[in-house]
Amino acid sequence: CQGGCGGCGGNEGGGESGSKAAKRTRAGTKKKHCEICLDEDGFDADEMIGMPCGHEFCETCWYGFIANALEKGPLCVRESCPQAGCKELITEEEVERAAPDLLPKFETYQLRSFVETYGMTRW
Repeated sequence: CQGGCGGCGGNEGGGESGSKAAKRTRAGTKKKHCEICLDEDGFDADEMIGMPCGHEFCETCWYGFIANALEKGPLCVRESCPQAGCKELITEEEVERAAPDLLPKFETYQLRSFVETYGMTRW
């Protein structure tokens, strides 16, 4: 690894050094870091939710992000990954994993957006 992915701290195959090395749990597994809250202790893999683009964030930050997006109304269906510059759109899969109680509202906005966009189309 050349250190560009951020996943191994650029130390794959070698010893860990400095602040680039991921924190380790007692079991020896690497802790993951959320780029939103930057929690110093990191998170276990099962506390993170990833997107197809590869960006992962902690459950708490995801929930807040989705709840905030839903406040925008139907425009929430155009919301993209929280990672700066990433254009991957949020789907019902991410909403279901991070905020299952908010999924019905998200799906309502998806349907509404679809109807508003394609409602006048003749098939």
